[in-house]
Amino acid sequence: MAAVSSLDEIGARAQELLREGPRTPAELVAALTASGLRLGADATDLLFEVLDDEHAPIGDRWVHLPSALHGSRWWIDVPADADDALVLDHGVDVLTWFPWERTALLDGDGATIGDVRAERAAAGTRLVGPSGWLTAVAGRAAVLEYRCDGVVLTAAADLGYADGMPPEPAAALATAMREAFDHEAEPIESPYTSDDEPLLVAEPGITFVRAFTDAGEVLRSQVLPPIDRLVDAVGLERHEHLLGPRGTDWGALATSQRFHALKSHHDLSDDQTSMLMMLLGASAAVRDGDPDALGEDDEERRTNAQGLGRMLGGPAVCRAFVHESIERGRTPDEVLRFAELVLAHAGEGPSASGLLAVQAECLDLLDRTPEAITALERAVSLAPHPRAHVMLAGFAADRGDAAESARLLRAGGVRPDDERLGAGLWAELQPFLARPKATAGRNDPCPCGSGRKYKACHLGREVVPLADRAAWLYRKASRFVAEHLGGEHGGLAMALVDAAGGGPELLSQVIDTELVYDVTLDEAGGLRRFLERRGSLLPDDERELASLWLLADRGLYRVDDQGRDHLVLTDLAAEQPVRIDHVRGMRLDVGSHVMARLVQVGPDLVSFFGYVPVPSRLLDEVADVLANGDADDVAEVIGRCFAPEYQDDWLDDTLDV
Repeated sequence: MAAVSSLDEIGARAQELLREGPRTPAELVAALTASGLRLGADATDLLFEVLDDEHAPIGDRWVHLPSALHGSRWWIDVPADADDALVLDHGVDVLTWFPWERTALLDGDGATIGDVRAERAAAGTRLVGPSGWLTAVAGRAAVLEYRCDGVVLTAAADLGYADGMPPEPAAALATAMREAFDHEAEPIESPYTSDDEPLLVAEPGITFVRAFTDAGEVLRSQVLPPIDRLVDAVGLERHEHLLGPRGTDWGALATSQRFHALKSHHDLSDDQTSMLMMLLGASAAVRDGDPDALGEDDEERRTNAQGLGRMLGGPAVCRAFVHESIERGRTPDEVLRFAELVLAHAGEGPSASGLLAVQAECLDLLDRTPEAITALERAVSLAPHPRAHVMLAGFAADRGDAAESARLLRAGGVRPDDERLGAGLWAELQPFLARPKATAGRNDPCPCGSGRKYKACHLGREVVPLADRAAWLYRKASRFVAEHLGGEHGGLAMALVDAAGGGPELLSQVIDTELVYDVTLDEAGGLRRFLERRGSLLPDDERELASLWLLADRGLYRVDDQGRDHLVLTDLAAEQPVRIDHVRGMRLDVGSHVMARLVQVGPDLVSFFGYVPVPSRLLDEVADVLANGDADDVAEVIGRCFAPEYQDDWLDDTLDV
């Protein structure tokens, strides 16, 4: 098979072609092939690799954004107090959609008279130019022209326009804008009225880009009036950062968007999402001090409180309510007070179990673990609640009581195949559910040294050796990370995947592996927090072992020897040899380098993180990053070890041995 041409060569030619005008992927591939370039089997996908951020797929065509917008002219009403910063309204800010920090400020003849920089912020985008560049147009109308080589700012009066009198959009312009909106508008289905037509919305920026892509000559043929005047002429209206047909019910739209966002984010059904929204609304009303948030009299408050409790009876809604509240800036104390208030009105009964589960989650977040366990025990005594049973089972597992943990899961109806709720904990428990083998005869002295017979001491109460429980201890800590440091853990996973050049598929493959968990536990401090929050529950020997693991740093090692079941490494930072026994199923090349975090497990050293091969070109960088110990940097450098551009190093390193 013929080799693919250089990506740089393909990218340069593709960019040249798109500067001439938009092209469909098929047209672009055909033109590249006609230029003598070899694109391989995945030619269309290759375009995403070779085209930079100045290019985007718009509709069914690839577009070079600066070229598409070249020659566009925009009416700007310059504030009298503009100083040297020109704020760009919605629509005009499309000029900064692609990455540029500075561009030339040109006069009418195209000569450079300074430069302008783009400043992007949540409040909007503005162009900042040299001192005095807005003085002549302050408090007046101006026309901003964008060119690939710079921008021109001209007083509208100098172009024959009167201040306050922007041009009316020509019929062709109005048609182009409406067609662009119709192409790009996203239909938002109402979750409450299935008979209604979906609400249509689009962002001004993508609408303009689509219009320039499909009808660039039309848009460049006149000065574009302010966006509100332009969209009004085509039967649209603007609301904050969105466009919609005239008469759009923006309140209903916001409700629908929030509904769909919550449903997607928490993976809920329609009914569960509706319940979550009612819970969040009630919580917000209580927080805002509404005296009638739960009703106007005691009977109404009791009825509504019991209804809210029943909504929390399902584990998905219960967990989503707590997490969504925290994500929206509520403190655990605030959510706890809401649950306590509702519980006080609801009274004892089956509807209280979900409220108690919410209390327990908040108490646990507040480091009040004993109170959380008490609330959970009370919850399951009133009615089975899968979320409460899972939390209690987790605490039992932390104590090392696998049998009790499994009993609680069964009592809550939590199945091993329920990936969202109990599968992980069931898998963690499975190796420890069988009774350990007897370590002595019934009438022999007990090995514990008590002097009593085995049958009167530890028979039936055997303890799995610590070395065999070490992997379980690691999984307990990882479970804690997933439950309490999910945001930090997810961020590290994304940093690793981005550095590796991967996407969503790779993220799904690595996020629940020791490759990421170990960084969250070590460099991000997850193991220390686990010990602070769960140390009192752990068996004494496991707590001591985890404390030793806190002292183990990630290191860079040279592979000196590998036998059938052992490794000999050299710690490059300490220049010390290390022998690792009982290593199987792994092949490393002598002379190569690996990252590992070696922790003590009985007499042996173990790297739960694994042994990550380090390309020779990254050795100095890895050493520096590990010495610094920043979690984000460590995740990124691990990802870089797997990036495609370093894969050739594996062959080079092997040949050098």
